[in-house]
Amino acid sequence: MWRISPRGDGTAVRERLGIPTTAPVLLLYTRFFEFSQDKLHFLFAEIHRRVPGVRFLVVGKGRHNEEELLLAKGGEFGFASALVMGGWLEPADIPSYLAAGDVAIYPFSDNLINRSKCPAKLTEILRAGVAVVADSVGQLAEYIKPGVSGVLCHPDDWQEMADRTVELLLEPGLRQRLGASGRVHLLEKFAWKGYAEKLNAFYEGCWNR
Repeated sequence: MWRISPRGDGTAVRERLGIPTTAPVLLLYTRFFEFSQDKLHFLFAEIHRRVPGVRFLVVGKGRHNEEELLLAKGGEFGFASALVMGGWLEPADIPSYLAAGDVAIYPFSDNLINRSKCPAKLTEILRAGVAVVADSVGQLAEYIKPGVSGVLCHPDDWQEMADRTVELLLEPGLRQRLGASGRVHLLEKFAWKGYAEKLNAFYEGCWNR
């Protein structure tokens, strides 16, 4: 569904936000309503405990002041200093902010709505070439091939998502490989040209019956 395009300049975003060059950056690109807030707070607290130098780059805005709750929980659980709130961005700025992440998490509650929806933000992250740790719910498994183009976790296993995220934050080579493979998988499998060819073959088959 996309043509191949250059990635944004994540380095410039890091500099502008004051993120140290040596800090691993965990990206959360979200509207906050697709997962449990308790799960997010657990993940950030656990990951920060094990990777103290991490920065949590949060891109997006919630509907019900979830950002304020996140900041409050950061103070309660000790990860407030790691939070970098990107907020609501202009569309042209989003690719560079996504490219500033080393790893992204994509928590996704297992419910009927999430099972039936296209995870649009996930496709943007994959297109940016960022390694993703996601919950295995609905169409997420179509976009991510475990161990090849990303990591999938059981949605109820919060510790698994934390563990796999820490693993990628501490292994630059692995996360770079998964990020690059995820971008290629997305652009090759879900390109408009491929869909057009399949649709054309379908109509030809119907016509020739």
